[in-house]
Amino acid sequence: MTESHHHTHPVLACARTVRSALVDVANLDPTFMPTKDKAAALVAIREALAAAAALQARLLAAADDVAF
Repeated sequence: MTESHHHTHPVLACARTVRSALVDVANLDPTFMPTKDKAAALVAIREALAAAAALQARLLAAADDVAF
């Protein structure tokens, strides 16, 4: 018997990790975060959104074989 190992592509693994991290904090209220942490989180989220948009654009450019 042959074992079949499915390898998850790193792009898909990344997307799933990001989604999971967002689900983990979905119910947290940032109201009482220290100001310094809020500022750092806003910068980190801005950078993450830019990186996600760039990855999405590359993925869409390569997705002519995918029907939506």
